[in-house]
This record gives sequence, C-alpha cells and structure tokens, in this order.
Amino acid sequence: MTSTQQTDAFGAALRMLFVQAGRPTLESAAKAASRSGASLSRQRISDWRNGRHIPRDYAVVEPLLTWLTVRAIDSGAADVVPLATWREIWAAAQSEPRRR
Repeated sequence: MTSTQQTDAFGAALRMLFVQAGRPTLESAAKAASRSGASLSRQRISDWRNGRHIPRDYAVVEPLLTWLTVRAIDSGAADVVPLATWREIWAAAQSEPRRR
C-alpha cells in the first residue's frame, strides 16, 4: 500500500513533534511509550513517522504523543500540536481510503 495525503500529514506532524521534543531516538521513544502501557517497536514508530502506516487505534499512539508533547513543551518549543488536535489528524488519516 502506498500512503495517502492524510497519512503523509500524520507522518509529517509526527516528524515535527520529534524535532520539537529534541530529536529523541526511536529506542527512547519506544521505551517511554512502553512505560505508559503501550507496546511499540522502533520500526512501528518509524513507519508512522515516515507516513508508511498510521496506528489503527489512537490509544496505541497516544502515550507516544503525550511523552513527545511534554518533552516539546518542557523544551520551550513553539506551536506544539495539542493532543486533541492529534486525535483529529489521526482520525482524518484513518478515514481516508488507502491506495494500493
């Protein structure tokens, strides 16, 4: 499957959040999300960040987004996407039909 415009938008927003959060490694992001109960691999996070896939369930990605958002805000980053907006970005990507 190839990515769609909204999946690409989700990936681009996630890449920006990683930058705003100080460019943590995929390993540290996966470990931090796991401490919140999510079981995420580096590869899964990489696929989301690069727009190859999006999470099927928002609850799976929410711990990662929360951790990155807190890091970004704590570092003084401007224009950090609020978690409520992340849900909208995810929902838009989730509802868009996939191309093969």
